[in-house]
Amino acid sequence: MTNKTNETFRQKKSYYQTCAWMNRSPNPLPILEIGQHVEVMSSQQWRPGEVVESTKYGCHVRLKQSDHMVRIYDARCIRF
Repeated sequence: MTNKTNETFRQKKSYYQTCAWMNRSPNPLPILEIGQHVEVMSSQQWRPGEVVESTKYGCHVRLKQSDHMVRIYDARCIRF
């Protein structure tokens, strides 16, 4: 779908889709492969990163933009 200025229109997720994502169980965290590209919720936005270490209790992710390491304990805060 395009608007009058020929720009691509991005439709927002519905409120129910957002609620469904957060109503998932926070545990167990999926065990991911080392080096797998993921997105992590950081500062109210999804940021790309790469898995450094992963267990069923937590996951170390190195963020690409800032090169910081973050530890994730909640399955709702990571997408792959």
